Amino acid sequence: MSNESTAMQCEAARPLVPAYLDGEVSEAQAAPLRQHLLACPACRGVAQDGKVLRRWFEDGAAAEVRVPRSEERRVGKECRSRW
Repeated sequence: MSNESTAMQCEAARPLVPAYLDGEVSEAQAAPLRQHLLACPACRGVAQDGKVLRRWFEDGAAAEVRVPRSEERRVGKECRSRW
């Protein structure tokens, strides 16, 4: 973000977004992050993408993904050989 008047910069904001979306940041961290997200379209987009991905998982879309049996056997065999 090029606006130098914004208290929080993108480099500090982006790593906080996943924890913010999970409700795992303190209010002391959340308040400046919210202000940054309001001012920065790029970081706001990162947060929106995170929300979309979270909804995808919560709606069970991920449960519809089927792993081919041959791939399941291959991965299982590889894991067993490493232990």
